[in-house]
Amino acid sequence: MSETTSNASEGVRADMEAMIEQAGGHEAFAKSWREYDELFRQFVRKEKSLRQQYPDQFVALAPGDVLVVGDTLDEVRQRLEEKGIARGQAIIDFLDVNSGPLVV
Repeated sequence: MSETTSNASEGVRADMEAMIEQAGGHEAFAKSWREYDELFRQFVRKEKSLRQQYPDQFVALAPGDVLVVGDTLDEVRQRLEEKGIARGQAIIDFLDVNSGPLVV
């Protein structure tokens, strides 16, 4: 392995360790990841009907089946913040009627 590759790997490892520590440790990180994965799966299941209900809108799905809809990404982010929901706790997507998902 080259020195550049080794340094990059060490950087990625350090970033992951920092994320795990920030989440409260390995178990808390794993729990958070499972919750996000389930939320993403819920979003995928609902995407077709959401796209029909809210064409060309930004939508966010947060835990507890919280749905936020807006014309702009900033509007959706602000509404999430007003509800006390951190950006990383929600799936945000623009429901473009002419293309597939673009999850933010």
